[in-house]
Amino acid sequence: MPIMIDKHDAKEQKLALQFVAENYEVTKLDGNFQRYGGFDTGSGWNLKDGLSYLQCLITGTTYNDIINIDVEAALRHAEDEECEDSIEYYSSVLKEGYEYVSVDGNNTASFVAAFLSSQERLKISIEGSKKKKLFSELNQKDQKRVQFVEAINVITLRKILIEEACDLFRNLNKQTSLNNQEHRQARWSGLSKYIRDFSNGTNRKIFLNFIYNDEKNLDTRSHEEMVALFALKCQKTTPDKTKLSKTFLDALYEDNDNLKAHTKQRVKSVLCEVLKMAEQVNEGNPLKHKLKKGQLHALFDFVDMIIGGKNLVIKDSEALFEWFLGADISFLNKAKSVTEEQQEELSYSYWTRFYNLPMYYKNILSMFEAKLLEEMDNLYASGIIKPKRTSADTFTWEQKLQLFDEQKGILRTGAKMNILDMYLGKYEADHRVPVNEGGQTTIENGELMTVAQNRQKGSQTNEQHFDFQR
Repeated sequence: MPIMIDKHDAKEQKLALQFVAENYEVTKLDGNFQRYGGFDTGSGWNLKDGLSYLQCLITGTTYNDIINIDVEAALRHAEDEECEDSIEYYSSVLKEGYEYVSVDGNNTASFVAAFLSSQERLKISIEGSKKKKLFSELNQKDQKRVQFVEAINVITLRKILIEEACDLFRNLNKQTSLNNQEHRQARWSGLSKYIRDFSNGTNRKIFLNFIYNDEKNLDTRSHEEMVALFALKCQKTTPDKTKLSKTFLDALYEDNDNLKAHTKQRVKSVLCEVLKMAEQVNEGNPLKHKLKKGQLHALFDFVDMIIGGKNLVIKDSEALFEWFLGADISFLNKAKSVTEEQQEELSYSYWTRFYNLPMYYKNILSMFEAKLLEEMDNLYASGIIKPKRTSADTFTWEQKLQLFDEQKGILRTGAKMNILDMYLGKYEADHRVPVNEGGQTTIENGELMTVAQNRQKGSQTNEQHFDFQR
């Protein structure tokens, strides 16, 4: 403790439980490096743990510390040190209305605050009585004793940068039950922020709608681990029999710059498309039977193949997800006839259980690719997917000028075009037969029209009108 006090200008004091509870209301639990623990969250103490602690606290049979950061003091220190990350962080915390940031002891403070507010599930017995009671059910004398006599040791850090806070949290919890992903994410780095940002926010719907029944399941960060694993798959080329295990993910986090820009964009694009599926499928009618993690990873890989490998555009997310489920069921049914000796070689269900092994997720992707190619025409015809337009599908300026000449400066409606408006961008070159129906970017298949006319036409085919179109 002396080292912490000297290094971070720590203030150590005994605080009565009433003041612990009051401080808790203005203390930020930052998921950027903390675990999502506490009375109302899912990765810390459960109800039994919390009740046991409260009972021991009141009877004087337990001792622990709460460690917080004084935000105003830490901001002044960050300004003195010219640490931009810390300045930005502590400034934003102050704007949110917080005075402290929790480093350790959030479970303690959370359950104390909950007990003093008489949360209905928190009943304990006071000395001399066997009956368990809510705080509000205690007599006035016992309430005052609990509020102002009982105390907890609180250490407030005043000179600590945000990266140091992350390191301190990890060090304090080396011997605790933090899971692997909680340890990985307790870093102030670009990679950690990227994984957190693209695993949470609106993207939480992916995991809530497809995998979990309760939002508390996300507190353990297993969804962040799934995103990190997918990013690792996109980035690394590993031998087929090398498992993308804890070691690989740990190394990914230890190297802050390990994700390339194109990998980040690839992950972002896939999650965006899967989110559309999750939102459309679950709108007012959530899945009663959730997907397994291996299935979700297969969906990630499948969508990645569609929009990246095949360069296709998903037009109907719900219909494509339904197609994916149909393919998944057919693969699972085929796997039922595979003997136990052939599981590793031939079983789709076996591969999805061990989805972090390259040889297996590559096999899964090959099965979806083969089925996709078989049914590509039907998916096109149904409007579920279509080819992505490229520069080859866009008329050049020279072609637009030639179309102006071929049309003799007249629109299909008979109205005259103005050459100056042409240069002002008031006319667009349209494919008479759309690209998704095989139309080519040629003069014979082109036509100038106003922006409004082009939007109205959409993806429809126009009849031939001008001589050059015949």
